[in-house]
Amino acid sequence: MPSFLRFLCLCLGLIMALVSAPVAIAGTVATAVIPVAVTGQGAPFTIKQDTSMGVEISFDMSAVPPGVRLTSAVLRLVPTSAGQGAQFVRIFKKGETGTSIGGLNVPVTPTPTESTGDGLLNVLADRPASLDLVLTTDSVRSERSYFSYADSSSTNRPRLIVTWADNSPKMTRVGTQLRYRGSPDDATPWAYNAPEGAVLSVLFPSGGAQANILTGPAFVGDLVVFIAKGSDGPKLYGMRPSGSVAWTYPSDGTALDDITWKYLRLDDQGRLMAFANTGSVTVFSGFGPRGPATAVTKSVPEMNVSKRPVISAGGLVVFRKNQSSDAEPGNYIYALTPFPNLTTLWRSPANVGKSTAPVLSPRLGQQLVYVMGEDQSAGLSIFDNTTGVQPVPIGFPAGSDLDKFNSFHPPLALVADPTADTPKDWVYLSGFAPGNGTLDGFTDLDKPGSPGRWNAAQTGEVSRCMSPPPADGAEPVVYCVQAQQFRAYSYQSGKMICASDDAAGPVSATSNLVADGNGNLVFWQEDAGPSGVLRGFSPTCEAVFMAPLDGLPAKNDGIEVLELRAGPDGAVYAYSGSEVFALRVTQGAAAPTELTANTQYAVQGDMTLASLTAPADGAVALHAEGVLALGDLTVPAGAAVVCSGRKGLSLGANFSLEVGATLACGLNTTTAKPAP
Repeated sequence: MPSFLRFLCLCLGLIMALVSAPVAIAGTVATAVIPVAVTGQGAPFTIKQDTSMGVEISFDMSAVPPGVRLTSAVLRLVPTSAGQGAQFVRIFKKGETGTSIGGLNVPVTPTPTESTGDGLLNVLADRPASLDLVLTTDSVRSERSYFSYADSSSTNRPRLIVTWADNSPKMTRVGTQLRYRGSPDDATPWAYNAPEGAVLSVLFPSGGAQANILTGPAFVGDLVVFIAKGSDGPKLYGMRPSGSVAWTYPSDGTALDDITWKYLRLDDQGRLMAFANTGSVTVFSGFGPRGPATAVTKSVPEMNVSKRPVISAGGLVVFRKNQSSDAEPGNYIYALTPFPNLTTLWRSPANVGKSTAPVLSPRLGQQLVYVMGEDQSAGLSIFDNTTGVQPVPIGFPAGSDLDKFNSFHPPLALVADPTADTPKDWVYLSGFAPGNGTLDGFTDLDKPGSPGRWNAAQTGEVSRCMSPPPADGAEPVVYCVQAQQFRAYSYQSGKMICASDDAAGPVSATSNLVADGNGNLVFWQEDAGPSGVLRGFSPTCEAVFMAPLDGLPAKNDGIEVLELRAGPDGAVYAYSGSEVFALRVTQGAAAPTELTANTQYAVQGDMTLASLTAPADGAVALHAEGVLALGDLTVPAGAAVVCSGRKGLSLGANFSLEVGATLACGLNTTTAKPAP
């Protein structure tokens, strides 16, 4: 046998191939930007007939990604008061005031008004860096004042709302990494082969070193990234899943500011946003072999969070500001315009109290935000993400028992049929107390009147629920742990499809649920075994494993449960104040006899492959806690293999790597945590 390799990474041909799933998510993505300049320097501006030069208004368009196909562009203005008559506002491109490119029919009432016509869209077709407009009117008897970008009520500020077509695949492969669109925390496209157990290791720090973990992990390319503070101060770390440090930032001997870093999020443009409770957001971008090329810090005075912010496909940042001692105490939902400006787009009119984290609608073209609030604003709040408008009043859906509870999980929102002419959100709301709870499903919550709903609510103490991305043509299924059972519910009726049997014992979930590509679900149950167990269930509610693990924390800051995050390498990650953990689901001891695309094969001992061929239409992950012997494996063009062995790696004499294939392998140097 050839000698063990300390490190192996062989890449030939096209290593950055992009592979799409058969069905793409079709729809539109919207974003909104606040003007960077308006006549009057932020004070309310007046449009009247005798304004010789009109009102100038300018928008920075760098927030719109390059290369997208724009589908609409609308200017929205809000009058400060009622007028003597209606006013028609003409829109001109600055310097070309001969021909109007659009207009706004502003009624007598102080109603938010949006422009008509395709003129703005046509001007943006050339993708200017700045959209510079002039607003005038021919209305003789009308003089109207409008709110500007500095108005204290951010919802009233003028804005440009832009949409573009989106046909992104629901799953992508980049090299050996698989991820769903938006990189959700609770689902991975990797299928776990014959899951029977799990192993736990410490990714960081290594060798008994001490560190403070300041943010939970996010995923950039094939790296796990987080902010940690060691003896040399806070730094952004990029870690390979095998346990080695790819880079730290800054790398020049300095450190990040020693402030209250809280959360990381990756946007759809590959920028990493770091949120700090010192009124700032730092954006890292241009990632390469040495880390980010740039880091830009923006002042966001409202940034004071204990729930992880979310970022829409259009780059809008939504978060709940915590109670503070400033001039406007209370917990409010805020939205920021996309990077590079990150200015306040809107703020909820009401204090949402100790609410859940905001949840975005997954339905493209319907830019909705769902929040379950407590205290002063108990019930469900729904916001339009581009305007902050609430389509329905705050409250609990009529006829539900949610008002009997004081604690709520974040809403679960899914698209019932993304290919329908008028797809709908189904939203699942759950309230809980020790030994008690309710779960109910609703649709059309953003429309006046009584929403559609499940035939009956499901009762019993309930966990956070999740719905794995369904296979093509299949209906979604809602999975929860409720009344000490693992259960599956019909997304439309609420009918129980299956439940775990008595042999599974009492089931509870003290983490979120994470699904693999085959629909198996795993979660942490802290109250089982000497120190907790990772549980695995099949899509048909059969218990497939219960792995005792030692070392995971009870929960993370900001949520009621341990937060698990699915990584693009097939592992599931968690963190505490001092460690970043990796959990990997394992199969039995037998080595695979064939390899299936987009499947992870992991064993707790040695793995020795026969003369196998990796599939050319996907990725394969091979991991052994002992020695991994790849044998005479053939990796054909188009195939991608990622692998690791804790005690060694070897190749057979007839191992073959073809041009156009990807192979990325190395020793697993993470610190194994022995089972209790």
